[in-house]
Amino acid sequence: MFTILKLAAAILVAVSGLFYVGGSWLARASTPFEEIAHKLRDAHTLAYSMTMNIPNQKVPVPVTVQLLFKEPWLVRSERVPAGGPVIIQDVESGKTLILDPALKTALLMEGKPPGGAHTPPNDPAVAFTAGLRNLVNKTGESIGKKQIGGVEAHGYRVTIETGQELTIWANLKTRQPVRIDVTTKLGGQTQQGSISDIELDPKLDDSLFSLDIPQGYALQKASLTANDDKDDGTPEMAVAKLLRTYAEKSGGSFPTWLDDWSSYDKQFQKLGIKGATDPAMMRLVNHLVRVQIFMLERKGDYGYKADGVKLGDTNKMIFWYKPKDKQTYRALFGDLHAADVTADHLPAVEKPQPKP
Repeated sequence: MFTILKLAAAILVAVSGLFYVGGSWLARASTPFEEIAHKLRDAHTLAYSMTMNIPNQKVPVPVTVQLLFKEPWLVRSERVPAGGPVIIQDVESGKTLILDPALKTALLMEGKPPGGAHTPPNDPAVAFTAGLRNLVNKTGESIGKKQIGGVEAHGYRVTIETGQELTIWANLKTRQPVRIDVTTKLGGQTQQGSISDIELDPKLDDSLFSLDIPQGYALQKASLTANDDKDDGTPEMAVAKLLRTYAEKSGGSFPTWLDDWSSYDKQFQKLGIKGATDPAMMRLVNHLVRVQIFMLERKGDYGYKADGVKLGDTNKMIFWYKPKDKQTYRALFGDLHAADVTADHLPAVEKPQPKP
Protein backbone atom coordinates (compact mmCIF):
# COMPACT_ATOMS: atom_id res chain seq x y z
CA MET A 1 0.00 0.00 0.00
CA PHE A 2 1.29 3.46 -0.89
CA THR A 3 2.34 5.58 2.04
CA ILE A 4 4.13 8.90 1.97
CA LEU A 5 6.64 7.60 4.49
CA LYS A 6 7.55 4.51 2.46
CA LEU A 7 7.98 6.52 -0.72
CA ALA A 8 9.90 9.24 1.10
CA ALA A 9 12.10 6.58 2.71
CA ALA A 10 13.06 5.18 -0.69
CA ILE A 11 14.03 8.64 -1.91
CA LEU A 12 15.69 9.52 1.40
CA VAL A 13 17.87 6.40 1.29
CA ALA A 14 18.91 7.38 -2.21
CA VAL A 15 19.79 11.01 -1.52
CA SER A 16 21.30 10.30 1.89
CA GLY A 17 23.42 7.43 0.68
CA LEU A 18 25.68 9.39 -1.63
CA PHE A 19 29.09 7.76 -1.67
CA TYR A 20 32.06 9.85 -2.67
CA VAL A 21 34.17 7.97 -5.18
CA GLY A 22 37.63 9.37 -5.73
CA GLY A 23 41.13 8.45 -6.78
CA SER A 24 43.68 6.52 -4.78
CA TRP A 25 45.90 8.65 -2.58
CA LEU A 26 46.51 6.62 0.55
CA ALA A 27 49.53 4.63 1.60
CA ARG A 28 49.48 0.88 1.38
CA ALA A 29 47.43 -0.74 4.16
CA SER A 30 49.15 -2.62 6.93
CA THR A 31 46.18 -4.44 8.52
CA PRO A 32 43.15 -6.28 7.06
CA PHE A 33 40.74 -3.57 8.26
CA GLU A 34 42.86 -0.78 6.77
CA GLU A 35 43.06 -2.59 3.44
CA ILE A 36 39.28 -3.05 3.39
CA ALA A 37 38.79 0.64 4.20
CA HIS A 38 41.21 1.64 1.43
CA LYS A 39 39.30 -0.46 -1.10
CA LEU A 40 36.09 1.38 -0.22
CA ARG A 41 37.82 4.74 -0.43
CA ASP A 42 39.68 4.09 -3.66
CA ALA A 43 36.80 2.79 -5.79
CA HIS A 44 36.07 4.84 -8.93
CA THR A 45 32.66 3.21 -9.35
CA LEU A 46 30.52 1.40 -6.84
CA ALA A 47 27.32 -0.61 -6.68
CA TYR A 48 25.44 -1.88 -3.66
CA SER A 49 22.00 -2.45 -2.18
CA MET A 50 20.93 -0.58 0.94
CA THR A 51 18.09 -1.86 3.11
CA MET A 52 16.67 0.18 5.97
CA ASN A 53 13.71 -0.52 8.23
CA ILE A 54 11.16 2.24 8.71
CA PRO A 55 10.99 2.85 12.49
CA ASN A 56 7.89 3.16 14.69
CA GLN A 57 6.11 0.32 12.88
CA LYS A 58 4.46 -2.64 14.65
CA VAL A 59 5.72 -4.80 11.81
CA PRO A 60 9.12 -3.71 10.43
CA VAL A 61 8.82 -2.23 6.94
CA PRO A 62 12.07 -2.78 5.00
CA VAL A 63 12.88 -0.48 2.10
CA THR A 64 15.59 -1.66 -0.29
CA VAL A 65 17.27 0.57 -2.85
CA GLN A 66 19.99 -0.35 -5.35
CA LEU A 67 22.58 2.39 -5.71
CA LEU A 68 25.13 2.94 -8.48
CA PHE A 69 27.91 5.53 -8.32
CA LYS A 70 30.38 6.83 -10.84
CA GLU A 71 32.96 9.55 -10.34
CA PRO A 72 32.96 12.40 -10.10
CA TRP A 73 29.43 12.72 -8.68
CA LEU A 74 26.97 10.64 -10.73
CA VAL A 75 24.39 8.65 -8.77
CA ARG A 76 21.56 6.31 -9.77
CA SER A 77 19.17 4.61 -7.40
CA GLU A 78 16.02 2.54 -7.80
CA ARG A 79 13.70 0.54 -5.64
CA VAL A 80 14.09 -3.22 -5.30
CA PRO A 81 12.06 -4.97 -6.63
CA ALA A 82 11.84 -2.77 -9.72
CA GLY A 83 8.82 -0.58 -10.33
CA GLY A 84 9.42 2.15 -7.78
CA PRO A 85 11.00 5.52 -8.45
CA VAL A 86 14.31 5.77 -10.30
CA ILE A 87 16.49 8.70 -9.20
CA ILE A 88 19.45 9.96 -11.24
CA GLN A 89 21.62 12.70 -9.80
CA ASP A 90 24.42 14.86 -11.10
CA VAL A 91 25.44 16.25 -7.74
CA GLU A 92 27.95 18.80 -9.01
CA SER A 93 25.45 20.43 -11.38
CA GLY A 94 22.63 20.26 -8.86
CA LYS A 95 20.32 18.32 -11.18
CA THR A 96 18.11 15.40 -10.12
CA LEU A 97 15.86 13.40 -12.44
CA ILE A 98 13.10 11.29 -10.87
CA LEU A 99 11.29 8.75 -13.02
CA ASP A 100 8.05 6.99 -12.09
CA PRO A 101 7.82 3.91 -14.37
CA ALA A 102 4.25 3.14 -13.25
CA LEU A 103 2.84 6.57 -14.13
CA LYS A 104 5.30 7.32 -16.96
CA THR A 105 6.08 10.68 -15.41
CA ALA A 106 9.40 12.47 -14.95
CA LEU A 107 10.46 15.31 -12.67
CA LEU A 108 13.64 17.30 -13.31
CA MET A 109 14.75 19.16 -10.19
CA GLU A 110 17.43 21.85 -10.42
CA GLY A 111 19.16 23.91 -7.79
CA LYS A 112 21.32 23.45 -4.69
CA PRO A 113 19.77 22.80 -1.27
CA PRO A 114 18.65 25.92 0.65
CA GLY A 115 21.23 27.73 2.72
CA GLY A 116 23.96 28.15 0.12
CA ALA A 117 25.78 26.14 -2.49
CA HIS A 118 26.54 22.93 -0.64
CA THR A 119 29.21 21.13 -2.60
CA PRO A 120 30.63 17.66 -2.02
CA PRO A 121 31.65 16.61 0.50
CA ASN A 122 30.07 19.44 2.55
CA ASP A 123 26.45 18.79 1.64
CA PRO A 124 24.63 17.41 4.72
CA ALA A 125 23.21 14.58 2.65
CA VAL A 126 26.64 12.96 2.39
CA ALA A 127 27.30 12.82 6.15
CA PHE A 128 26.83 9.07 6.39
CA THR A 129 29.03 8.18 3.47
CA ALA A 130 31.61 10.74 4.48
CA GLY A 131 31.97 8.48 7.49
CA LEU A 132 32.48 5.49 5.23
CA ARG A 133 35.09 7.42 3.28
CA ASN A 134 36.94 8.20 6.48
CA LEU A 135 37.14 4.61 7.66
CA VAL A 136 40.81 4.77 6.71
CA ASN A 137 41.24 7.02 9.74
CA LYS A 138 39.54 4.55 12.09
CA THR A 139 40.58 1.42 13.93
CA GLY A 140 38.09 -1.40 13.50
CA GLU A 141 37.36 -3.65 16.48
CA SER A 142 37.61 -7.29 15.44
CA ILE A 143 34.47 -9.22 16.44
CA GLY A 144 35.13 -12.64 14.90
CA LYS A 145 33.93 -14.66 11.94
CA LYS A 146 30.61 -15.78 10.43
CA GLN A 147 29.33 -17.31 7.20
CA ILE A 148 27.64 -14.86 4.84
CA GLY A 149 26.36 -16.22 1.55
CA GLY A 150 28.79 -19.12 1.63
CA VAL A 151 31.74 -16.84 2.36
CA GLU A 152 33.68 -16.93 5.60
CA ALA A 153 33.69 -13.30 6.61
CA HIS A 154 35.47 -11.48 9.41
CA GLY A 155 33.69 -8.63 11.18
CA TYR A 156 35.01 -5.26 12.28
CA ARG A 157 32.97 -2.84 14.37
CA VAL A 158 33.56 0.90 14.11
CA THR A 159 31.63 4.09 14.93
CA ILE A 160 31.65 6.93 12.41
CA GLU A 161 31.34 10.68 12.97
CA THR A 162 27.54 10.73 12.75
CA GLY A 163 27.33 8.31 15.68
CA GLN A 164 26.26 5.35 13.55
CA GLU A 165 27.81 2.00 14.40
CA LEU A 166 28.99 -0.04 11.43
CA THR A 167 29.84 -3.73 11.39
CA ILE A 168 31.87 -4.41 8.27
CA TRP A 169 31.97 -8.05 7.19
CA ALA A 170 34.73 -8.83 4.72
CA ASN A 171 36.22 -11.76 2.86
CA LEU A 172 39.69 -12.03 4.39
CA LYS A 173 41.10 -13.76 1.32
CA THR A 174 40.17 -10.96 -1.08
CA ARG A 175 39.85 -8.10 1.45
CA GLN A 176 36.51 -7.30 -0.21
CA PRO A 177 33.57 -6.06 1.91
CA VAL A 178 30.70 -8.55 1.83
CA ARG A 179 28.12 -6.74 3.98
CA ILE A 180 27.95 -3.67 6.19
CA ASP A 181 25.43 -3.66 9.03
CA VAL A 182 24.33 -0.19 10.13
CA THR A 183 22.91 0.71 13.54
CA THR A 184 21.49 4.20 13.87
CA LYS A 185 20.25 5.72 17.13
CA LEU A 186 17.78 8.56 16.74
CA GLY A 187 16.21 9.91 19.90
CA GLY A 188 15.04 6.93 21.93
CA GLN A 189 14.94 4.39 19.12
CA THR A 190 17.36 2.24 17.20
CA GLN A 191 17.15 1.82 13.43
CA GLN A 192 18.78 -1.16 11.72
CA GLY A 193 19.93 -1.41 8.15
CA SER A 194 22.44 -3.15 5.93
CA ILE A 195 24.50 -2.68 2.79
CA SER A 196 24.89 -5.80 0.64
CA ASP A 197 25.70 -6.95 -2.92
CA ILE A 198 28.75 -4.68 -2.81
CA GLU A 199 30.72 -4.32 -6.05
CA LEU A 200 33.87 -2.22 -6.24
CA ASP A 201 34.79 -0.70 -9.61
CA PRO A 202 32.02 -2.38 -11.68
CA LYS A 203 31.65 -1.32 -15.30
CA LEU A 204 28.83 1.24 -15.37
CA ASP A 205 27.78 2.68 -18.72
CA ASP A 206 27.23 6.44 -18.91
CA SER A 207 23.68 5.82 -20.15
CA LEU A 208 22.71 4.67 -16.66
CA PHE A 209 23.25 8.24 -15.45
CA SER A 210 21.69 10.08 -18.39
CA LEU A 211 19.39 13.00 -17.55
CA ASP A 212 17.58 12.62 -20.90
CA ILE A 213 13.85 12.00 -20.54
CA PRO A 214 12.79 8.50 -21.72
CA GLN A 215 10.41 8.38 -24.64
CA GLY A 216 6.76 8.37 -23.60
CA TYR A 217 7.33 10.08 -20.23
CA ALA A 218 5.50 13.29 -19.33
CA LEU A 219 8.01 15.84 -18.00
CA GLN A 220 7.67 18.61 -15.48
CA LYS A 221 10.44 20.82 -14.10
CA ALA A 222 10.82 22.33 -10.67
CA SER A 223 13.35 23.97 -8.41
CA LEU A 224 14.39 22.42 -5.13
CA THR A 225 14.35 25.88 -3.60
CA ALA A 226 10.88 26.84 -4.84
CA ASN A 227 8.76 28.22 -1.99
CA ASP A 228 11.91 28.15 0.16
CA ASP A 229 13.32 31.58 -0.68
CA LYS A 230 13.52 32.45 3.03
CA ASP A 231 15.26 29.21 3.96
CA ASP A 232 18.68 30.06 5.39
CA GLY A 233 19.78 26.41 5.61
CA THR A 234 19.96 26.36 9.42
CA PRO A 235 18.78 23.34 11.46
CA GLU A 236 15.96 25.33 13.06
CA MET A 237 14.65 26.30 9.62
CA ALA A 238 14.46 22.66 8.48
CA VAL A 239 12.78 21.64 11.76
CA ALA A 240 10.35 24.56 11.51
CA LYS A 241 9.30 23.67 7.98
CA LEU A 242 8.81 20.01 8.86
CA LEU A 243 6.80 20.83 11.98
CA ARG A 244 4.66 23.40 10.17
CA THR A 245 3.79 20.90 7.45
CA TYR A 246 2.76 18.45 10.18
CA ALA A 247 0.83 20.93 12.33
CA GLU A 248 -1.15 22.37 9.44
CA LYS A 249 -2.55 18.89 8.75
CA SER A 250 -3.04 17.82 12.38
CA GLY A 251 -5.20 20.67 13.59
CA GLY A 252 -2.32 22.56 15.14
CA SER A 253 -0.70 19.82 17.21
CA PHE A 254 2.90 18.67 16.94
CA PRO A 255 4.38 15.13 16.93
CA THR A 256 5.23 13.69 20.35
CA TRP A 257 8.86 13.17 19.31
CA LEU A 258 10.87 14.96 16.68
CA ASP A 259 11.58 11.57 15.04
CA ASP A 260 8.06 10.12 15.35
CA TRP A 261 8.03 8.99 11.72
CA SER A 262 4.77 7.02 11.88
CA SER A 263 2.93 10.14 13.09
CA TYR A 264 4.47 12.15 10.28
CA ASP A 265 3.29 9.53 7.80
CA LYS A 266 -0.28 9.74 9.10
CA GLN A 267 -0.43 13.50 8.65
CA PHE A 268 1.52 13.63 5.41
CA GLN A 269 -1.07 11.35 3.80
CA LYS A 270 -3.29 14.45 3.82
CA LEU A 271 -0.89 16.46 1.64
CA GLY A 272 -2.30 15.04 -1.59
CA ILE A 273 1.15 14.14 -2.92
CA LYS A 274 0.70 12.25 -6.19
CA GLY A 275 3.88 10.19 -6.19
CA ALA A 276 7.64 10.37 -6.48
CA THR A 277 7.56 12.95 -9.29
CA ASP A 278 5.44 15.44 -7.36
CA PRO A 279 7.71 18.47 -6.61
CA ALA A 280 6.16 18.67 -3.14
CA MET A 281 7.60 15.23 -2.38
CA MET A 282 11.17 16.29 -3.06
CA ARG A 283 10.83 19.42 -0.93
CA LEU A 284 9.42 17.29 1.88
CA VAL A 285 12.27 14.80 1.55
CA ASN A 286 14.78 17.67 1.64
CA HIS A 287 13.42 18.73 5.03
CA LEU A 288 13.36 15.14 6.31
CA VAL A 289 16.98 14.60 5.24
CA ARG A 290 18.19 17.77 6.91
CA VAL A 291 16.37 17.01 10.16
CA GLN A 292 17.62 13.41 10.27
CA ILE A 293 21.21 14.44 9.52
CA PHE A 294 20.97 17.09 12.24
CA MET A 295 19.84 14.49 14.80
CA LEU A 296 22.66 12.14 13.79
CA GLU A 297 25.32 14.82 13.98
CA ARG A 298 24.12 16.23 17.30
CA LYS A 299 23.93 12.75 18.90
CA GLY A 300 21.03 13.76 21.14
CA ASP A 301 22.50 17.18 21.97
CA TYR A 302 19.23 19.02 21.40
CA GLY A 303 15.85 19.37 23.09
CA TYR A 304 12.25 18.88 22.00
CA LYS A 305 9.08 19.19 24.06
CA ALA A 306 5.74 19.31 22.26
CA ASP A 307 3.50 18.55 25.25
CA GLY A 308 1.02 21.40 25.66
CA VAL A 309 2.33 23.34 22.64
CA LYS A 310 0.05 24.25 19.73
CA LEU A 311 0.82 25.93 16.44
CA GLY A 312 0.72 29.66 17.05
CA ASP A 313 1.87 29.63 20.69
CA THR A 314 4.39 32.47 20.67
CA ASN A 315 5.72 31.99 24.20
CA LYS A 316 6.02 28.19 24.41
CA MET A 317 9.34 26.69 23.37
CA ILE A 318 9.21 23.42 21.42
CA PHE A 319 12.76 22.83 20.08
CA TRP A 320 16.26 24.03 20.96
CA TYR A 321 19.94 23.29 20.38
CA LYS A 322 23.27 24.97 21.03
CA PRO A 323 25.16 26.03 17.89
CA LYS A 324 28.87 25.40 17.84
CA ASP A 325 31.03 28.20 19.25
CA LYS A 326 27.96 29.92 20.77
CA GLN A 327 27.16 30.58 24.42
CA THR A 328 23.42 30.82 23.82
CA TYR A 329 20.89 28.38 22.37
CA ARG A 330 18.73 28.63 19.26
CA ALA A 331 15.11 27.86 19.99
CA LEU A 332 11.84 27.42 18.11
CA PHE A 333 8.54 28.44 19.64
CA GLY A 334 5.00 27.26 18.95
CA ASP A 335 4.50 29.81 16.20
CA LEU A 336 7.79 28.46 14.77
CA HIS A 337 9.75 31.68 15.05
CA ALA A 338 13.40 31.25 16.10
CA ALA A 339 15.28 33.18 18.75
CA ASP A 340 18.43 33.11 20.88
CA VAL A 341 17.84 31.98 24.46
CA THR A 342 20.03 31.30 27.48
CA ALA A 343 20.24 27.95 29.25
CA ASP A 344 18.14 29.11 32.22
CA HIS A 345 15.16 29.63 29.90
CA LEU A 346 15.11 26.07 28.51
CA PRO A 347 12.11 23.86 29.43
CA ALA A 348 12.61 20.93 31.77
CA VAL A 349 12.45 17.64 29.88
CA GLU A 350 12.05 14.21 31.44
CA LYS A 351 14.52 11.53 30.43
CA PRO A 352 13.24 9.99 27.15
CA GLN A 353 11.63 6.58 27.50
CA PRO A 354 12.13 3.81 24.93
CA LYS A 355 9.58 4.07 22.14
CA PRO A 356 7.30 1.16 21.31
